[in-house]
Amino acid sequence: MNYINYYNNEYKLDDCKKEPELLNNIINAYGEFISAKMAASAAYHKFYKETHDIQKLDIKNQGLTFKYNCIDMMDSINEVVTLINEKSEEKNQFKNLDKAAVEQKIQQIEAIANQLMTIKGKDEEIKKQALNDIYYDRFVDYLPQIINQMKIVIKKLHDKDIYQEIDRLNDKEKSLIKNIMI
Repeated sequence: MNYINYYNNEYKLDDCKKEPELLNNIINAYGEFISAKMAASAAYHKFYKETHDIQKLDIKNQGLTFKYNCIDMMDSINEVVTLINEKSEEKNQFKNLDKAAVEQKIQQIEAIANQLMTIKGKDEEIKKQALNDIYYDRFVDYLPQIINQMKIVIKKLHDKDIYQEIDRLNDKEKSLIKNIMI
């Protein structure tokens, strides 16, 4: 396209005069798309959480205490990791993080891990809980590593190498989810 002077809106082709209007339409349409995408994502997460909570309650009602505790522990670990990740992305970083609440959550996770250890290696009890004994033992063996990494992150919140520790924590959570299935 040959323009006489684009910046003064002197065009050889009349179609280009619509560019500001078309660009504005695209910007508005994109904004609507992002809003719809966020609403759909929120609806999906709400539905997933409600379904997950119902399934968890059903497991608890069946008397599968250890299976329930495994799922509850994974939820709690994810909650801590998500909170740390969100705070690390904020401008003020960990300034608004309720460190005491996170430490308390880690203590709860540790208490559940200690309870889960009581049936490690007891294949009959593990199977009665609708769990796979091989995966269960691997899961329980891995828990101290992720708990320790959470403690390290909380201890080093204001250190310059905190992002390396957060990356390690994320890697440990992914490993727990992917490689040690219940």
